[in-house]
Amino acid sequence: MALVLVGITVAALAEAMQVRAANETSDRLGDVVATYGQTLSGFGQITAAAAPGQAGDAAEIMFPPALLRRAARYISNAADLAANGGKLPDGFPRQHAASLPRPYVETLTD
Repeated sequence: MALVLVGITVAALAEAMQVRAANETSDRLGDVVATYGQTLSGFGQITAAAAPGQAGDAAEIMFPPALLRRAARYISNAADLAANGGKLPDGFPRQHAASLPRPYVETLTD
């Protein structure tokens, strides 16, 4: 995965976590934070370990396909939630909900 896409994915996961958190009850909020936090942590750990010593192009990092599919699913679910009337984080304009990065999510699963 190109390093620039790693950054975009981490940012998208953080945004998706905010959308999901805005739609959860207080008793489920910890589960949402833990789930997304674990995925973000996985991206960070793999990036940190691979970047300095990975053979080949230093601008690309290999990730387990399961982690990429999980990230794509989380981002896709949050985009669907936001686009279909779910609560949005404070300051996120409703008119932008339908333009969340669906095509990007599809590229992660290919």
